[in-house]
Amino acid sequence: RYIESALKKAGLSDITVEDTLYADNKTSHYRNKAQYPLTKDKDGNIKAGFFAQKTHEVIPCDDCAISSRIFSDIVRTSVEFFQKNGFTVYDEKTGKGLLRHIYLRCAESTGQVMVCIVINGDTLPKKDEYISCLTDKFPSVRTVCININKESTNVILSKKTFVLYGDGYIEDTLMGKRFIISPASFYQVNKRCTEILYAKAKELLGNDYKCVLDLYCGIGTVGICIASDAEKLVGVEIVPEAIEDAKKNAKLNSLENCNFYNADASDIAKIAPDADCIIVAPPRKGITREVIDYIVKASPEKVVYISCDPDTLIRDIALFAPLGYVTDKITPVNMFPRTEHVESVVCLLRAKAT
Repeated sequence: RYIESALKKAGLSDITVEDTLYADNKTSHYRNKAQYPLTKDKDGNIKAGFFAQKTHEVIPCDDCAISSRIFSDIVRTSVEFFQKNGFTVYDEKTGKGLLRHIYLRCAESTGQVMVCIVINGDTLPKKDEYISCLTDKFPSVRTVCININKESTNVILSKKTFVLYGDGYIEDTLMGKRFIISPASFYQVNKRCTEILYAKAKELLGNDYKCVLDLYCGIGTVGICIASDAEKLVGVEIVPEAIEDAKKNAKLNSLENCNFYNADASDIAKIAPDADCIIVAPPRKGITREVIDYIVKASPEKVVYISCDPDTLIRDIALFAPLGYVTDKITPVNMFPRTEHVESVVCLLRAKAT
């Protein structure tokens, strides 16, 4: 209904919204990533939780109903350790205090867990004791990192991440392919729904292609999962750490036809001018008009667009249409049960010349 309403508002009511795809009705404990801001209550006790909507007020909550079950236990153990050892907590009004966030990721297929502590400082005191505390109690903890964020910002992670324990990544599988995931890497939060989404994207992409361009490729999951049989797969991503992971993931899956470039999406004309199909999976803000113009100039047969925001997807569909790329249906995927968000995927076909 959300997507239908947005289509109607945009004057695109002729586009059909297909039945929503679900993952075996799993609506709890599906998230493989969570960030818990830290605060102190009036009695000086450290609490982990979530920001109240549209505020910076932390609501204590160490048991999130949609996050992986192990996260709650790790958060409680971490908070107890920090409290016992007299750690300070960041106060955004004064800019002082050490602990900012507990950032957790897990890999459903392997059970591996990543713990990353975001700090307003250079080191984590008693790091060896903390690592022992975690790994003794949670053998599934594969790696422990710190992220140094001293800026007055809403952004959780800075670009400075240091590995305290393990390799700095965890490993998961999607659609039979192996992927390593670092702290800053984009990775869909719901594994089961991701495989359903990617299967639909693969169906829309078809198999009549030689060169596939994967824009906003992240660590390469979309392209590797749905187009690794192309003669050439080219991925483009602006985050350098993600591209390094993408290259490792291609190697991990013994793929020699993949090339990944750290570049802006607008550089596609120089990187893959011969692409006959393009996959785009942009952030919530969608695609810029500049990138849309580059895509149209590249003139691929089809564009498979994976979106996490129906409003920007529909805005972009409306921009593509007069430029010769149209669709007649959108497929929603319930990637984020019990929230207001929805993933969706469309195939934009190049109109035939008359």
